[in-house]
This record gives sequence, structure tokens and C-alpha cells, in this order.
Amino acid sequence: MSTPVRPSFSVGSARRRRRALTAFGLTGALLLTGCSTEEPEREPVAEEATVISPDTLVTCSDTGDCGAPGALRWSLPLEGEYVLHLPEDGLVRTPLARLYPVDLLVPQEHVNAGATVRDGVLHYQEHGRFRAFDLATMEELWAEEVDPGRAFRVHATQWVGERLVVHAGDNREWEGTTYLLAPGTDSLEWEAVDADTGIVLRGTPPANDTHVLLEGVRDSGTHHLVDAATGAVEWSASLGGEPVPGTLTDDAAFVVASQDDGPRLLRRVDLADGRVTDEVPLPEGLASRDHAALSPDGGLLVDDVGAVDTDTGELLWTHAEEPVSARSGFEWRARFPVDDPGLVYVQNGERTRVLDARTGETVREEAPDPPADLFGARQLWFVDGFDRDAHSQYRAPVQAYGPGVGDDLLIETAAGTHYLTTYRADDGAYVGVYQGCAPDGMRAPELDDPTPARVCDAPRLFAVDHGVAGDVPQSGSAQVR
Repeated sequence: MSTPVRPSFSVGSARRRRRALTAFGLTGALLLTGCSTEEPEREPVAEEATVISPDTLVTCSDTGDCGAPGALRWSLPLEGEYVLHLPEDGLVRTPLARLYPVDLLVPQEHVNAGATVRDGVLHYQEHGRFRAFDLATMEELWAEEVDPGRAFRVHATQWVGERLVVHAGDNREWEGTTYLLAPGTDSLEWEAVDADTGIVLRGTPPANDTHVLLEGVRDSGTHHLVDAATGAVEWSASLGGEPVPGTLTDDAAFVVASQDDGPRLLRRVDLADGRVTDEVPLPEGLASRDHAALSPDGGLLVDDVGAVDTDTGELLWTHAEEPVSARSGFEWRARFPVDDPGLVYVQNGERTRVLDARTGETVREEAPDPPADLFGARQLWFVDGFDRDAHSQYRAPVQAYGPGVGDDLLIETAAGTHYLTTYRADDGAYVGVYQGCAPDGMRAPELDDPTPARVCDAPRLFAVDHGVAGDVPQSGSAQVR
């Protein structure tokens, strides 16, 4: 493992450092303004302050409403230069503003920041920059940069045992690299997986508590089983199919193979050596890459069509409801609770039901003590029927959803709001984490600003209570498969 140089960024007051244009940039600006040195008319973009506006740590203990639906749990300033980009900036393809660090902008579509919670620590990431915060005190534990000499964008992260596995794409290449991070109490160590091929960046790879199965670039057709603790590639093999996310047990993996003439095949792979030990034909439409979930014993595969027996390929049952459309902004997900693998949680839009895994019959209409990853937030701007004319692209509302969350919990405290993750606090409450700009911290760009985008002088990380609490303690993301 190697320890990177600590970057010069931290959390604290958002005092903005001005950057002058180069001689070339200034000349270009003068030409575009008819050789006038007058500053352009300032656009009145700042809006009224909200609860996240104070340039200091704010917590719900200050307001006394911890746990209430929509209440601010905490807000934390981010130091550095940030902007809110829109399509006319030519840097992103989404019609909505997003909060981006100026020095991490790339010509391609920007990949949003991400976050995950593990054992009471929030791990926040902007590309290769990682910061850790103690959620009990909101103290920053460390700030480190992964592979600082390389420009890349993070596409997915996942916990495998005690390692945070990061799948990243090089800004200059199509293939990806997987990093293994070992977060400590005051520092971060990392290493890159040394595979013979580049890694396909397509969703989150299948993993169990010790290993992750990586898919090599398409031309290679190779898959790599990696021990997350050591970084060792235990075997590389051509499995003749695509691995299905969420389908790695302690001793087997599953891939789906297409045929020129015939049904798709579900192949079982021995994790010991990478051999394909069995295959069964799949019913039409089964084993969606984006929605499949595997029971802990590997005997049952559930997706948005129904459930199939992995030993026989028999379709056991189908869902009574059609899966939500991606255009709704909601997600369809299935999860097996590890303490009762005979059940499966099925999230279809705002509703999460508990089903008997073998029959598909509804056991409960709402999931008790649901895993945190069944909560989320949708951007209403993209939902069919949303009145875009009545809302700003900077202040479009975000709707939080999940088991027990009402349909009117809107997050409207920031500009460029982006949902990051959900965790369960010590008091049992489910809390959503977001990134955004305090509305009174927006301003129009000036001639000496590095980009033509709207500037954010008040970038924030903040968390909002969902108004739902559970009884059973949870740790990180290890509660479901």
C-alpha cells in the first residue's frame, strides 16, 4: 500500500481565493467585450438565506428538531472554489445545475460527488479526493487524494470487508481502474488493482465480504477475482458472459451468457478457480443487470420480473406490480435481509414491501428496520409532468423517498442539490446526505473568475432527517445482499 501526499484542502470557512486570468485569457475577454475594460452588469442571482447558510457547522441540536421530517440534521461548509454549472457552460449534459469544484472540471460530462457511511464515519468523495468525517462530532478525520498524479472520475464505490473499493475511469481513456482504499482513523492508504486488462465501468461489480469480481475490457473477455484485503488477483478467466451485480456468494459467482439462437444462460462459477461448473437456461427477460439480487445461499435470483431457481432455471413467481419507469425518477430494487434470507425486500417507487422469497407472496406492506440503501431521493425536474416553467434550474426541488417516508418530503434548502447517501444515526433516525450551495451564496461570474459559470461562495454538505426511525442498529452497508 502507498500513502499519497495530503492535498491542500479542508473543511471550514468558505473564503474564496481569487484567480486572475492569464494574459491570453484577459485578451480573449477584452475581444469578446468589444475591447472594453468595463465589468459586465452583475446578475442578481443571490437568493434568500436558508438554514444551511451560516458559514459554520449547524446541527439539529441548535434548533431542537432532530428527527422531524425534513429537519436539518447538520450542515457543514466546504472550503474551496465551487461553481454551479448548467448546459450552456458546455461542460455537462444535464439541464440542471450541479455543484462542482473548479479545479476538477473536465471536458467530458462531470461525474457527481459521492459518499458512503461506515461505522459512524462519512466518507465523502470528489473524484480522487476523499474526506472522512466523524458523524458524532462532524470533525474532519482526514483528507487525502488517491493516485494524485492521475486525472480520473469515480464511477462507483462499494465496501468489501473493511476496504472501500473505488472504480474509476481515466479522463484520457475508456477503460477503468479499481482502487482498494484502507481508511484509518487519521489517514488513508490506497493501492490500485494490478489486473492484466483494464476494467469495464458498468454499475457496481458483484462482491461478497472478502472478494470482488471485476470484468475486463470487452475485447479481452476476461474476469478477475480480487481479494480486497490483499489486492491479489486470485484468478483471471473468460467466463463467457457478463457478471450480474449482487450475485457473489461465499463460494460461487453467476454470469449471464447470450446465445445466437436460444435463451440466455445463467452460469455458475466456482470462486476457488474460476471454472464454470453449471449452466441453466433463463426465462425470457430475467436477470436484469441493474436490478438482480441473489439470496445469501445462491439458490434464488430475484429481479424486476420475478424469481428464478438458480439450480434449475425454473421461474418460481412473477411480481404482481409492474416495475416503476426510470422516467419516474424512482428506482426498483430488491434486497435480501441477512438475518432472514427467506424474505426479500422489494422497493418499487415509494413503496417497499416484504415478500416470501420462494413464493412471492406479500408478508408485510412495509419493511421493518429497512437497510439504509432502500432510501433515496429523486430529482423532480426529470419527472414527467413536472412544471419546469415554475422552477429555476438552480433551485429545482428534490424529493426524498423510502420506507415510511411521505410523498411530500421535499429538499429545497440548497441550489444545485445532489443526493449522496442515507445512513442511520445513533438515535435510530434515517438521515439523507446531500451536497449543494446555500442560495444566498450564489453570484454571477466576474472577469477574473476561471469559468463563465455561476459561482458558489457557500458550498455545503448537509443532511436532512427522513422522519423515519428504526430499532435495530446497522453498520455501513453490510445488512443486505
